[in-house]
Amino acid sequence: MRTWSFASLLALVCGALLCGSLPAAAQSDLPFTPHKYIFGYQDAKTGVFHPTPLAVPDGASDPVVTGQIWLTITISLVTPLPSGDEVGCEADVNASQTETVTPFATTSYNEEAFGVATVSGATATCLVKIPYSWAFPSAGSTISSLTGSYVVEMGNPSATASQPTILRVSSSNFLSATTIPPAGTRSTFTVAARL
Repeated sequence: MRTWSFASLLALVCGALLCGSLPAAAQSDLPFTPHKYIFGYQDAKTGVFHPTPLAVPDGASDPVVTGQIWLTITISLVTPLPSGDEVGCEADVNASQTETVTPFATTSYNEEAFGVATVSGATATCLVKIPYSWAFPSAGSTISSLTGSYVVEMGNPSATASQPTILRVSSSNFLSATTIPPAGTRSTFTVAARL
């Protein structure tokens, strides 16, 4: 479960305003704040975080894998939804392939999608669709990884930046695999969450 303090919300809002990672028009279309991930590992002895070095695909010669991942989230609303508030959802998928012959030569893709749930009584339902197109180098010996996580939030998306209103946040994983789906595949997942 993810909890937010006032300071972290303020830092998140200020960072979004100063960095301008999305155009202003696109930011107003998103009902909730996107979450970003950095992949790597933390050295247990020194405590230093080391981001995973990425190999850049060389493009046209790499085989492309296209497909879709659909995640249906059914959310039990234990916390009453205030008038004017919405339930938003986000799915994040990371696909990576590491060459075992050349250590740390990794190609990685991160996909994110967002949605607003349909609320009926004490249940909210959200369908998040993630289309993807990944080009992995053709290598003889590789390790593949496909992981997915989701976040559901209850809050008021029309609140001002100085008065953010997020009442509840819940998150978990929905996917952990050691293979990349074949091209043209639609992979469907269903999870249950509580807010």
